[in-house]
Amino acid sequence: MEPTPEITTPRVLIVDDEVLTAQSIENAVLSQGWEVAGLVDRMEDAVTAAQSETIDAAVLDLNLEGRMVWPVASVLKSRNIPFLFLTGYHQSQVVHPDYEDAPRLGKPYVERDLLAQLARLISGAGGDLGHGDPEAHPIRGD
Repeated sequence: MEPTPEITTPRVLIVDDEVLTAQSIENAVLSQGWEVAGLVDRMEDAVTAAQSETIDAAVLDLNLEGRMVWPVASVLKSRNIPFLFLTGYHQSQVVHPDYEDAPRLGKPYVERDLLAQLARLISGAGGDLGHGDPEAHPIRGD
């Protein structure tokens, strides 16, 4: 008899310094049966989590404590962990040659769109997509 492949629950890192937005993202992730690998609101903590946690995908608020989140994106990219940027900035304001191909989602966002983006990132990493099509709720943030 062949061993059954281990099914792992996707783990999502959430980096956002706005409490309500972070909690909304967390609730959306949990609604899919996924796990939160970390819920961080400080750059140093985000870099540490990106370096050390088991992560299948990440949601990065582009502006964290008034600083661009590039250090976190750099660590995730070096580990081949897919991520998306969440931002209130206009598309033309988000320019960094190393992350041109990273998906972006504007604030306010629709939960269904966020989860669809995360599902694509997770499936590219070989994870389980969870279940269902969640109800859409606009989320406002910085």
